[in-house]
Amino acid sequence: MEQLCFNALSIETKSAVTLDVFENHDSLILNELAADDRLYLQQIEEVLSPFHSTTLLGQGDNAQLSRTIVILDVLKKHLTNARENISYSSEIHTRSKNALRILSKYRDKILSESPYYLAAIALHPPYRTSYFQRNWTAADKRISKWDTRLPALWSSYQASYENSSSQPLVQAPNKKPTKKQDEYLAGLLQELNPSKDQRADEWTIF
Repeated sequence: MEQLCFNALSIETKSAVTLDVFENHDSLILNELAADDRLYLQQIEEVLSPFHSTTLLGQGDNAQLSRTIVILDVLKKHLTNARENISYSSEIHTRSKNALRILSKYRDKILSESPYYLAAIALHPPYRTSYFQRNWTAADKRISKWDTRLPALWSSYQASYENSSSQPLVQAPNKKPTKKQDEYLAGLLQELNPSKDQRADEWTIF
């Protein structure tokens, strides 16, 4: 019984659709996408799809400081390819050029203002400083100053760490540790952290 009702409903729906197409045939023809329209939509999808994928890659649990610049570099390369793709329409070229200009503006702002994005890449095992050498232009190096800012950041961290390395790891609130406790913890820290002349500067191996 249910199958008969479903079949009757299907026939009724099909008849209604057929009647609607017949009655509005002329207007449907006017709204039909031409071949050029379909091609243009396909090109738009090809240009926008990487933005969707990289957005998912850089948000939520996937978010990493080291990925921020890498994602921007990927999109910059993608937009450059779209701008130079001879099979794309002139409008796609223009839109890609404008998008590339805006993306480069904010990417350069990040590169010039914060060394921590650079440090995140330099400390990432698959990237290290070879990422900058392999992928960045002379202009990128001039804007980011990664070759001088990263050693400076490392030196400032190293200095602040060495100045505080003799402090106890844990202190009870409002309770000053005794000199003996300080000396004991400082000795343990010294065993774990050799003096400067006994260790190589890790920055030089990146």
